Amino acid sequence: LPVIERERAAVVAAHGEEWPRYLNITLSLADGAPARIAALNASLRPYRPNYLHVWRLKTWWDSDQLVETDVDFHAFNKLEMRPAVPTQLLAEEDRLVVEEMRSYRRQFEAVRDGAPQEQAATYAAPNELSSFWLRKSHKAVLAVLLCRKPTPGAPNQFYRGMNLEVSMPTGTLCAERNAIGNALASDQTLRREDIRSVAVLSVSLAERPPDELVDGRDVALNPLDPCGACMEWLRKIAEVNPDFKVITFSDTTCDSAIITPIDYLTV
Repeated sequence: LPVIERERAAVVAAHGEEWPRYLNITLSLADGAPARIAALNASLRPYRPNYLHVWRLKTWWDSDQLVETDVDFHAFNKLEMRPAVPTQLLAEEDRLVVEEMRSYRRQFEAVRDGAPQEQAATYAAPNELSSFWLRKSHKAVLAVLLCRKPTPGAPNQFYRGMNLEVSMPTGTLCAERNAIGNALASDQTLRREDIRSVAVLSVSLAERPPDELVDGRDVALNPLDPCGACMEWLRKIAEVNPDFKVITFSDTTCDSAIITPIDYLTV
């Protein structure tokens, strides 16, 4: 992997946004169990490798000749699986994003479930999440954007976003794009290369009763991939930043996460 990463970095430096046209990976497999193929696919996932499966005990092995019927081509998308990974096993940078998301979720749930006493005396309702901000779908989505400048020792910067559904004629504003807007509003020197990852979490607008939980956990709409509009934004980031990734979750506890490079998400 380090060798491939160095090659990719050189291609990005040479070709900029066009780098995917100049870097392709194809693996040739003579044999192997499904677990082996899955492991290879997982480790090389950012590069979307295709596979050439050369069957054993056929022409190639018997007479040193390779014919078309001996080879099966398998596209990356047909073999792709995205397993959830326990948070404690994530890379340090990804764990920091998860912890920020947990903090954000706790803040959201505190507002969702009630308001401070001084607000309760002022307003008829503790919030307008259901009645106004999310009145169209009644689905809440939180996003956390991680940014870091390339200078040595630069700190991690987290920016939060949430979906808004104020007016359908002008469209909704998704959590991911909201977070990107907050980041640029806070730092106009922000470059696409500075954006490391975005985490997306679906949360419920009301605390779920026990019979709606899955093994005691609130799944909501998780794992929730970015929508088509957000994908266009995120792919523009990935054009110059191939390490950019999306982090989704199995449920609202954020105990396990799915790390996905934006390049091969589909809608």
